[in-house]
Amino acid sequence: MNVIETQAYLKKAIKKAYGASVRIWGFDVERNERTSAQFSGVVVSEKGVVLTAAHTISPGRTYKIFFPDGREAIAKALGRIDLEAAPGTPDAGMLQILDKGAFPFVEMGFSASLKEKEACISISYPERINLLLPTLRYGKVAEVKNEYGFIRSTCKMEPGDSGGALFDQLGRLIGIHSAIDVSEEMNFEIPIDVYRKYWTALQEQINYVKYPSQEDSFNQGAMESSPKIGNLDLPIEKFATKLIKKKHDAYLLTSKLEGVDSEAIGTVINYIKNEKVKEQFVLSKNSIVGDLPCLWADGVKISLEVVKRDVQTDLTLLKTSKKLKGGIDIISSQVNEVQLGAIVIATLPDGKYKKGMIGNELIALEKSSSIPYFGASVLFKSKPATTTVVKTGSPAANAGLQTGDFIISMNGVAIRQASEVAPELAKYWAGQEITVNWLRGEQTFSKSIKLMNKPFMASKHPVDRFIGGSSERRDGFKQVFTHDAVLLPSQCGAPIFGIDGQFLGINIARFSRAVSLGIPCSVILDFLKEIPSQR
Repeated sequence: MNVIETQAYLKKAIKKAYGASVRIWGFDVERNERTSAQFSGVVVSEKGVVLTAAHTISPGRTYKIFFPDGREAIAKALGRIDLEAAPGTPDAGMLQILDKGAFPFVEMGFSASLKEKEACISISYPERINLLLPTLRYGKVAEVKNEYGFIRSTCKMEPGDSGGALFDQLGRLIGIHSAIDVSEEMNFEIPIDVYRKYWTALQEQINYVKYPSQEDSFNQGAMESSPKIGNLDLPIEKFATKLIKKKHDAYLLTSKLEGVDSEAIGTVINYIKNEKVKEQFVLSKNSIVGDLPCLWADGVKISLEVVKRDVQTDLTLLKTSKKLKGGIDIISSQVNEVQLGAIVIATLPDGKYKKGMIGNELIALEKSSSIPYFGASVLFKSKPATTTVVKTGSPAANAGLQTGDFIISMNGVAIRQASEVAPELAKYWAGQEITVNWLRGEQTFSKSIKLMNKPFMASKHPVDRFIGGSSERRDGFKQVFTHDAVLLPSQCGAPIFGIDGQFLGINIARFSRAVSLGIPCSVILDFLKEIPSQR
């Protein structure tokens, strides 16, 4: 099997499984309001039986189901199995959609027939990125059955994925997402055979703290008759190895960021403008490339000049007087399409690479974590905007702002009430300076204040303890795509290729444990079109 055939298998499996992978939250039908955090599930019968994790539901309560095609339905939680003697196991739960209709559903596989290193696909709804459509991730079966009875997969999960579906190479349901540990290789799935075994018991609205006495038999012979295909990972690995031997595009960049040594990766591009002029540039992630940028090629340090920085796309363009080996040819008119479920390869310096799967097509990510840190809170509904808390060491505190001061303007924009402060701050980025005017008694103060990144408060939950953590700048993008290659924040700027060798974009952020972000080629081309000829 070659890599093109591998991709075809995966896309066929995704098409088969995607439509029945649902987003769920608790819902009070009488008060018409949401009552719980988001989680995931998968529909396994035309009449609307939904499988999920036990820890997400309570028997008898109602939930709202959201399908990828936009359809919505109300469901009631049926049974759940969560053992008193071993909390969190086996974590099996079931719901029944109450609405009438023929619902999209998936084929159930057999978890006992799985083999280690077999490819698998996750389709579920990680909460941090909070999208209406599910996010795909690609991995393999690391353990068929661990000491607690779970499948362990390398499909990365995080909160919101609980109850979501794990599919085999043919799009058959083999497990339900349950839990994670610190390592990105530690993702635990409820085997689908648990649901087969206790299918009848789970139809009852009962919270089982012991395994139900009623067990269902199922056709073990079906496992042996299942079609077999080869290891899908092998052709991908072979392709990636050939790709990095041919490509010389990714180089280590170093610079000084706020006086501290910073690393990034630079992608060398040969920009062909109007099919005549060919110019070489180095493209990277703007927010991690500071002053005195340098590129390292074959152990030699080469100084770079900043040609352009763009805060919105978080791209920076650099140039050196020395001709660099390799580079990606980009024609100003080309369009390289980002496709859901496509396998991607991110090439790194020194002949290394990371592989992943495109989890969503092009999306916009509103500014949230990237809203800069000011450090002063204002009293709710106060007129004028009255400060209630000024954090020690914050930009506001360092400028001299105190509790009880009235904020009257930001960068010349009048602030008349508390509700206007946050939207005004959201216009800016960390590192930018704004002039703030405030009133204390009868005295007016005016200071230029440099905004900061929000201080990161890591929780003890495994979702926040993965190696490298998230990028400081990870949202506020008008157009990006998600993928699941495991990248360090310092590896942003690396190029991303499809299995046909086409350049798809560059890595722009490690968003979370389960999601990395790429800036597509189309955005890069728009960025390049505004560059005047350097000749």
